[in-house]
Amino acid sequence: MKNIKSIFFDLDGTLLNSLPDIDYGVKITLKKFNLPPVETNIVAKAMGRGVKNFINDILSKVKEDNNLEESYIKSIHNDFTTFYKDYYYSNCVKYGNLYDGVLEGLTKLKENNFDMYVLTNKPHNIAIETIKKLNIENYFISVIGDGMYDEIKPSKEIWQYIKRDFSVNSESSIMVGDGIPDYEFAKNNNMKIIIALYGITERDELLKFNAQYYSENFTDIINIILENK
Repeated sequence: MKNIKSIFFDLDGTLLNSLPDIDYGVKITLKKFNLPPVETNIVAKAMGRGVKNFINDILSKVKEDNNLEESYIKSIHNDFTTFYKDYYYSNCVKYGNLYDGVLEGLTKLKENNFDMYVLTNKPHNIAIETIKKLNIENYFISVIGDGMYDEIKPSKEIWQYIKRDFSVNSESSIMVGDGIPDYEFAKNNNMKIIIALYGITERDELLKFNAQYYSENFTDIINIILENK
């Protein structure tokens, strides 16, 4: 895995523990629409596949648990999504924090002249706002979120757009993430990957994959990358 030049970081569960903010945003939105709350583990399982799938999963769970009519869920879907996205945009870093070692690690990688990107399935505008509120935007060449291109992880097509726009290649790039879409994205595009076991996705789910590397903390990630510079 030598000659790594470009690093693509997932955001939620890799750089940032965003679950507290996303969970609270879901609870506020459900309350706004007079719907009962869902448990935090349900929110965690719904994360990672883009906001459309996320909202679908949350509302499907609420419908199932409370015997609600499908027609009612459909009638509120668009307004529910808009309210959630607007609320979360304004409150994307209220309770969550960067994981231990992230600031120090990003600084070390920048000092070693790696090209760094955020590649997330979080809505693009919210991803940018999150990075700004965390004061880490200067570490990254670009923040690529859901909506910047027509596709999201794990699509092969999104990598074609990224290669075109940033002149990168899979041979000298690595994906770092804590989610199943991260692993599938790397696999689909013949890219190396480091899977973060400390994030939001259940550890047992991630250990099923044959990833090149697993990391227990962000310091592990930095050491792996520097060893393969």
